[in-house]
Amino acid sequence: MMFTKEEKSWIDNASIYALLYKWRFSPSGDMYFQNKERADYHLKVMNEKRDKDNAAYVSASKSMGW
Repeated sequence: MMFTKEEKSWIDNASIYALLYKWRFSPSGDMYFQNKERADYHLKVMNEKRDKDNAAYVSASKSMGW
């Protein structure tokens, strides 16, 4: 794993809103997403949470204005 246990724990425990917000509003070139393994894991967990509760995902997305 190329990212810390703390980062993995944050991703695992973050709400769908927090994951989606970070994905959408991090600035271009953000170092968080420059780590491919961490970015891939973030996307994997975010998609799993979306698939588990699509209504929460849609609600989070709409609350962000998307």
